Parts: sequence; structure tokens; C-alpha cells
Amino acid sequence: MNELRSTRPACIGLLTAALSIAGCAGDRVIVAEETILERQIEGLTTLIERTARGPLRSSRGIVVAVDEVWAGEMISLALPWTRIIEEQIRVQIESAEVTFDDGLGLVALRGRASSVAAPPDDVFADVTLFASFDDIELDARTGVLRARLVPIAFEVRRASVYVATPIAQRLLEQLGRERIGAFDSFAVPIEFPVRVEHVIELPEVGPDGPIAFAGATIPLEFAVSDVMSVSGRLWVSVSAQVLPLEFSP
Repeated sequence: MNELRSTRPACIGLLTAALSIAGCAGDRVIVAEETILERQIEGLTTLIERTARGPLRSSRGIVVAVDEVWAGEMISLALPWTRIIEEQIRVQIESAEVTFDDGLGLVALRGRASSVAAPPDDVFADVTLFASFDDIELDARTGVLRARLVPIAFEVRRASVYVATPIAQRLLEQLGRERIGAFDSFAVPIEFPVRVEHVIELPEVGPDGPIAFAGATIPLEFAVSDVMSVSGRLWVSVSAQVLPLEFSP
């Protein structure tokens, strides 16, 4: 009987922690879903307006298509990412899933949040950080397609607490209080292995024969003019301009 009394407080403590976890996770899931839904509505509105203007590609440009599966694999190659949030929460991102649809380019970065005051496997919560693709551009010097991941929402998917301790309770309370701005350290630049050549080299011809040409370089200037996320691909419209010819000496 004494043994049963001694274990009851611990059981109550674990139950309280579990209820706190469920409340925190539920609130975060709702907030994340609302934020993503708002972005999707904005994206669809922009998509409808954009398609009403006509084809994505102009007569003086090209279209680059980036597949969502391929983009996710490219980001995953750089993982894991670990950041310390507010000097108290350790967040490690372990996987990435990209979707290009409904006018929204979105990446779900999944991993764990744990307290810096305890080993990562003692007290942790499974979290998902959602980020959008912003500032999509072609590098003026290298011609590489670049973007920036910008966090827009996060959710607590599941929490595991082996012992109901003050550290566990603080972790849950901190995750419940955090705003998306606390995750700005995950706003990172990424590069897609897509490159647009900035010059066309015309080789030398002759001097023997009926035609002689010293050779020349045709400089090209590219700029991203439009972006659409639809049907599992990021469609990037690139405008091109031919600059004055540069003849070889």
C-alpha cells in the first residue's frame, strides 16, 4: 500500500505533463495551419491574376522549372541544421519536404526541439518548421539560381518526456510562447544546381579560307521576371537581354 502511494504523485505528474504537451501541440498545429492557409490563398490569388496576363514565358526569355522532389533532395544534402533559440531551446532539423503547388513554394523542415539544460534525447519534442522560398534570383556573376528560405510557421507534432521534471515543463512552456521571429536563424540562402550561361563564345574562323573571323563574345544579361509554384514545380521566368558584342583582339 505504501508503495502504491509513493508512485501516485509521479503518475499524476506524468499525466499533467502529457496534457500540457497535448495542449501546446494542438495550439501550434492550429496556428501553423492558419498561417499556411493564408499563404495559399494569397498564392492562389496571385496565380489567378498571373495566368490572366498570358503565357509565363516572354518572347525574349526562358523558363526554368525546378521539381519539388529534386529541390527537397538538394536541401536534405545540407542537413542536419542545429540552432539555439533564445539561448534555451536546441532545434535540430533532420529532414526536408518541398511542395510547389497552389501558388506557394513551401518546405517542411522536420526535426526535434530539446532543452539546452538536458541531453537531447532526455526531453524533446518533434517539431516542424515551415518556410517559404523568397528572393528567388539569378546570381549576376555566376548565373546560378538562388533563393532564401524564410520561416513562416512552426508546429509541435509530438513530445516525449520520460520523467515529469521542471526542465520538461519549461521546454513546453517555451515552445508555447515562441513566435516565428525566434527562428530567423533558419532563414538561409540555398542554391539550385541550375546555371544560365552569361556569354556566348563565337570561335575564331580562318585565317585560311574565304571567310575570316577573329572571334567574339556575346554578353547576355538575365533577370528573374516571374515565379509560379504549381503542379509540383517552381516555374521561374527569366528575361534575357543581349549586350553589345565584344570582339576578340
